Amino acid sequence: MGDVSDENLRKVTLYSDDIDSLYTDILPKQGVRIGSVDILYDSDALMQWFIHVPYKGPDTHYAIWQFNVVEKGGIRGTYSLLGEDFGRPSHIVSCDCLFERADMPIEVSVYEERCAMLERLIGSFGIANAIFVLAINDVLYRYGIGWSAPYSESDIQAQDIAMRLQEQKPKDTEAVRAIVQTVYDFWFDEGFAKNISMQACEEILSLSQAQVASQKPV
Repeated sequence: MGDVSDENLRKVTLYSDDIDSLYTDILPKQGVRIGSVDILYDSDALMQWFIHVPYKGPDTHYAIWQFNVVEKGGIRGTYSLLGEDFGRPSHIVSCDCLFERADMPIEVSVYEERCAMLERLIGSFGIANAIFVLAINDVLYRYGIGWSAPYSESDIQAQDIAMRLQEQKPKDTEAVRAIVQTVYDFWFDEGFAKNISMQACEEILSLSQAQVASQKPV
């Protein structure tokens, strides 16, 4: 697996949320082991993998191919992710080339940095609040809020935003945008974070609402 038939793709990285599924410096037509199953117990199971492959074409900016593979009883043998003409093989449920930063997953290059941040946040705020802050930091990073700061340099703003969200409990994206703007105006020069994406605010609002819901007694 890992065959991406594109002459412009020199080295790729395959990864998932699990560090055990991290593969780097994979050349075109090389194979990697994505997963395995115990046939005795899992031969009737449907297995699904989402595979992300960084991509840079001659006339395109950085993007990520997202492949959705579903197989009964696990993956066996060699699987092509794309055909020579970029056609989708029958075993690929869907494949999309993601160009918008908002649609891309966090790059594998910051995986270890992100894990270290989560551990540090858990030590300070506990698991639930740490995950909340980390999720906000993910949004800030993916949308480039604050002039595309490195991943580990926006955690203070993420913590401040999380605290204000919990205090103010905003009801709409405009209120979230005001909170984000206020935080960046406080920490930096006024107007430092310009043109804050409303889609980013929608994501932060959803995170805030989920956090509030999780704290309600059952």
